[in-house]
Amino acid sequence: MRVREQLERLDRLASEEDDPKQLKALADATTRLSEQERLLAGRPLPGSRRPSADPKGRKSDWWIEMQPSAPVAPALPAPTVVDVQPAIPAPAAPERLPGDVTP
Repeated sequence: MRVREQLERLDRLASEEDDPKQLKALADATTRLSEQERLLAGRPLPGSRRPSADPKGRKSDWWIEMQPSAPVAPALPAPTVVDVQPAIPAPAAPERLPGDVTP
């Protein structure tokens, strides 16, 4: 908490400062305090933590637990095949006479 208060104080001082040398000194002090604050907060450096190895070799599904579960639909019976006859019979092909050349 004390380090964060010092960081806020340095930020206020830097916003009011016009001298480039003083600004650089304040920026350096802010960098050092930020590193101390990161260590005290227990945050790792970017890229330094590796994901834990999943024994089953698949990605973590933690986000699924956060999703609301959808209701499960009841199982439907298997469809049955029915032989369907047309209600109106197809017209019969006209009878062709010998010598008829029309298709």
